[in-house]
Amino acid sequence: MSDDLDKTQQDEQDEQEQQDKINPVVKIEDAGPCKKKLEIEVPAETVAAEIEKTYKDLLEEVTVPGFRKGHVPKSVAQKRFGSRVAEEVKSDLLSRALAEVVEDQELDTIGEPVVDDVVFDADAQNPMTYTATVTTKPVVEIDAYKGLKLKREAVKVETRDIDEHLEMIRKRAATHAPVERGVKANDLVSMDFSLECEGKTLRDTKDAQLIVSGESFFGLKVGELDKILGGKKSNDEVETTLALPDNFREEEYRGKEATLKIKIKDVKEESLPELNDEWAKKLDYDDMEELREETGKVLEKQKQHAAEAKLAEQVREQLIAGTDFDLPEDLVKSQVEAYFHRRRIEMERHGMETAEVEKEMEEIRREDATAEENARKMLKGYFTLRHIADKEKIYVTEDEIMREIGGIAAHYGKSPQEMAALYEETGVINELRLDMREKKTIDFIIEKAEVEEAK
Repeated sequence: MSDDLDKTQQDEQDEQEQQDKINPVVKIEDAGPCKKKLEIEVPAETVAAEIEKTYKDLLEEVTVPGFRKGHVPKSVAQKRFGSRVAEEVKSDLLSRALAEVVEDQELDTIGEPVVDDVVFDADAQNPMTYTATVTTKPVVEIDAYKGLKLKREAVKVETRDIDEHLEMIRKRAATHAPVERGVKANDLVSMDFSLECEGKTLRDTKDAQLIVSGESFFGLKVGELDKILGGKKSNDEVETTLALPDNFREEEYRGKEATLKIKIKDVKEESLPELNDEWAKKLDYDDMEELREETGKVLEKQKQHAAEAKLAEQVREQLIAGTDFDLPEDLVKSQVEAYFHRRRIEMERHGMETAEVEKEMEEIRREDATAEENARKMLKGYFTLRHIADKEKIYVTEDEIMREIGGIAAHYGKSPQEMAALYEETGVINELRLDMREKKTIDFIIEKAEVEEAK
């Protein structure tokens, strides 16, 4: 009995949906890679019927002084609300007709359509016409994704790895105390400096701080710093020449000889904690033996993650090499712009002035020829993995998403419910779902691959 009732309800729903259809006339043309231009026409009788229906609904609800609710003459409503009704019907028919065309023509679209040339006759004497340009998802064809030949890097933590990591931790814990002597390697030096070329001051910086190590001076290669600054004390001045790099911000000075003038303000000596049990206890370990053991475990996990990431990258590279399809150019451009936007945000977070950021961005756009290539690779990988996921019916369940969110929530000291609500509110949950599905797809491909384990 229940099945019969469900079938009847479904039949009624299908019949209603059929009655609500607009049945627009459409002409489809290619408008470039992954683009379709749709010329859509909604019959005049459909426009008239929708206008009539809208007035009917309006007359039942609207209140006009001098008339009882539900008894407003249509002629009065037309005068008062005609433009509003026309705009409402036009907007409704436009979106419904486009949705019908996309569904009936089985167009797998992405992004928002671009609508042009809308012609709408509020008197319904003529059909409604407009064009819509839509972006479609690329058509991917790939069969050779099983049996890929991959190589997993060996995961081994050497004694020197632990030593280097502990040295890095010591460096972070270093303190600096003022000294009266001259500059030595690894000292922290406060200074004013200027950079001059062809009589023009290109940089004039006050109260800069620099660790005396290596050959780099705020992005300029000047030679060994401990030799250039070695022995200099507070108030001493140093002058040296250098060739400006080929990527120097001011293009007209690239490759030219410049003069760097430095005035020492103060010198501070680096003091590192000793590698002993006392220091280990400050880091909440019993002794150095436990610290080294736990450091080894952390490094092993990091190397395992790095090895898996490189394995996944091999998968992407081989999939990209095995496919050839057009990409939506608008999507490529938006990915490139997103990359440049991230670069801008990074500079702003580091406190660069607006004018300096703008100048740097001009240089980055001019020099970074890989941005578009990287965007194309990323998109090809995304669409190829999505195609494989669809083909192999690989999906992410809500339970899997909640388990992932639970792990993230624990890391930030929040409840899974709080984190899930935040992700829903900000739209991050959709990105998480896509990332998890992509990872599951890569894991599936690796399971089906021939993986050589490095010795």
